[in-house]
Amino acid sequence: MHTMPDSMYVDGITNELSDIEIQGRITTAALNAPAGLVVQTLGLKRIVDLAVQTFEALGVHHHVSDDGCRISAAPVRQNPEQMLRHRIGDGARILTSEGKLLDGVGAAIADEIGYSMIRLNHCEPKVMGFGKFFTKEAVMTSFRMQWGVKQLPREDIENVAAFMIEASRNADALGIPDRFSGSLPQLALLEHAAFTVGHHHEILTADKLYISIRSGVKLAVSERFFSLMRSARNVVVISGREVEGRLQAKLGAGVKLTSIGLEPEWRKSEKTSVGTQYPDAFKRIMRQMADRVGPGSLVLVGAGLLGKIFCGEAKRLGGVGIDLGSVIDAWCGLKTRGGGFPVGSELPPPGGS
Repeated sequence: MHTMPDSMYVDGITNELSDIEIQGRITTAALNAPAGLVVQTLGLKRIVDLAVQTFEALGVHHHVSDDGCRISAAPVRQNPEQMLRHRIGDGARILTSEGKLLDGVGAAIADEIGYSMIRLNHCEPKVMGFGKFFTKEAVMTSFRMQWGVKQLPREDIENVAAFMIEASRNADALGIPDRFSGSLPQLALLEHAAFTVGHHHEILTADKLYISIRSGVKLAVSERFFSLMRSARNVVVISGREVEGRLQAKLGAGVKLTSIGLEPEWRKSEKTSVGTQYPDAFKRIMRQMADRVGPGSLVLVGAGLLGKIFCGEAKRLGGVGIDLGSVIDAWCGLKTRGGGFPVGSELPPPGGS
């Protein structure tokens, strides 16, 4: 690949910077370089490796010079549907309505067959891209935010990533970005990575339904979704939130509803120890699912990274697993999502109005 004469040059990247800082600087430059980019690497292997990982995560062609001092890269694709079409074909599109998802959920409940929907946004491609696209330092930011742990054994990261990849491959529907964060390079990098990591692991396939990651929050106020819950043989909620009472009151006493608890997201605190979430809580929840989930079950999951795996397990057991994420926060009246929730999302507590 030849360097274009008007390519943007990036220098000032040194070994003193963290992995995340280096990837952030390269991403910022790449998003603002319509004619391509050249990174001055000083011939340092670590910088070369991080630059290559960044360009691969962004899904752009790149070339390392013979002396290893420069990496040139093509322009970044700025349109998510363009990236999806590039991966799985011209007919691919990201639906902005949750209606077709609910069509699939309703049919699976009625026919008592397995079905799952999994969301791939920021943390997921980072963990599933561990090793090829992201370093351990970068990946640990997600585990630290969600679990509060300072470090995890490499083997644990690899195992969680493998389970997440398998569940995502087997999913019937995927929630993926329908736009990229232009002003937040780290988020834009991860949103691009949803497509490149998904393609690398053969997750993005033509037989899946693709919906906007943002349209999922509409389920918080969807009366059709609540109606489907009432039609299920039973409903199981896997979450760190105390939502069971609110949801039972919404659905009515005739709905068989149980919950499986786990530690809530710690958000950068360091209050949990290695092993609390994985493998301890993970194994416990998998055992409880085996007792409660079967054909006709609807499993509502708000469990972060492990939630992808629980959705896959729900499908394997013959149930329907839906990765709701922060929708469960919305039902509890917790304002945890930067973009906000639809008006009327909070479910009244039992006895409330």
